[in-house]
Amino acid sequence: MVFAWRRIMATAAVVALIHCGDSTAPKTVTVTVATDQQYILPGQSVVATIEVIPEGNETVNYVKIATTGVLTSSESLDVQLAGTFTATRTFTAPRAAGTGMLRVRATASAGGGLGNGEAVVAVADTTRPVIGSLSVTPADTAQLGDSVVISYTASDNAGLKYSILRLSGVVTLKDSVAEQYVSYVSHTRRMRISSTAAQGTLSATLEVADIGGNVVTTAATPLAVVDTRFPIALGTLVNTRSGAGSGFAPDDTFRLTTVRVPSSTSRRLPTASTANTA
Repeated sequence: MVFAWRRIMATAAVVALIHCGDSTAPKTVTVTVATDQQYILPGQSVVATIEVIPEGNETVNYVKIATTGVLTSSESLDVQLAGTFTATRTFTAPRAAGTGMLRVRATASAGGGLGNGEAVVAVADTTRPVIGSLSVTPADTAQLGDSVVISYTASDNAGLKYSILRLSGVVTLKDSVAEQYVSYVSHTRRMRISSTAAQGTLSATLEVADIGGNVVTTAATPLAVVDTRFPIALGTLVNTRSGAGSGFAPDDTFRLTTVRVPSSTSRRLPTASTANTA
């Protein structure tokens, strides 16, 4: 009888120890993060669903949700609910952040245990921008002193980062525009060719880049810049007869005094220095 009593007491002690150990062990917390897309463009959004499943339907104390990569954010939820907990969040990749990864990570606490889960979404732009047009007006020939109009359009599926218009030849110019990640642009630039420039050509090239760093270029047909017009002379017509004043009479002789002739031209004015009214 003594031995049986001892055996019963020992068995009870073991059960008590086992029960005590089960009550203090941290519970398993399973956290999953699922996204509706694995790939998005800069500027687009992704929906993330966070699910927390605590062992034994324990109470979920809190859930922390954080993003890193192209978007940095954090949020802490004080849940205090028993059983499975689900939360849905929408995250937008900023256009200005460019390309990379958007990582969504969730951490949950329940029944003394912790669980983690994460999902990674690629943010990429592999499509090159499109230059719709690049035109120079007039299209074939311009004169020194004329005005020229350069126009262009461009578009991109994710957003344009910049455009650069370059002119070379009789005019040298670099015009850069920060496009602020818009999907379509249309620009027009008007300029005057100097009347003192040398004859030659005017060449226009356009470079366009998008958020993903994709770059395209194009060039317009060179514009011939010539000087085929006679120069304009400004002068004064003087009556050489003494005392004539501003009037004139038959047989008066007049003298044309040239004030200015543009120096850029190689063409000469017709010779006409004197005239007779007879």
